[in-house]
Amino acid sequence: MNSTDPKPQDQAKLAAIRAFFNNELMPLAQRLKTAGRPMFPTGAEPSLPTYFKTRTRTTMSRDDFAVPGVESPSAFAQAMQAYWQRSQFPEMAALAPTMARLAEQLRLGAGNDAPTATDESNIPDTANIERESHRVCHHHWGEAATL
Repeated sequence: MNSTDPKPQDQAKLAAIRAFFNNELMPLAQRLKTAGRPMFPTGAEPSLPTYFKTRTRTTMSRDDFAVPGVESPSAFAQAMQAYWQRSQFPEMAALAPTMARLAEQLRLGAGNDAPTATDESNIPDTANIERESHRVCHHHWGEAATL
């Protein structure tokens, strides 16, 4: 095992991420593509003269970097569900419960209590989880881009 391999305790988290991606997100993307509403652009948009946007605000403020948190995974699910219901893909709102379970699993670990300052054994290796999540997404990106 080298330093970039996921730790054994992170395997369940990685499996959950893969299952969500393969069993929920990709099938939804396929259904949307079949309905003529792909989630990802599949090519240039011929009706657009340019992709460049002129911004009315050209500087950022401190508030642009502030992201309000949520107090719990269920609040996260509610926020995501509300956001997606207002989006161009309201079908994604159905993903919110699974995302809440993933958030809880990634935050605490499967069956673990929240880590304390003196107990680092429960702290997930977020660098490896993040790297593996990106690998899974990039592995499927070509597939997703054609959906």
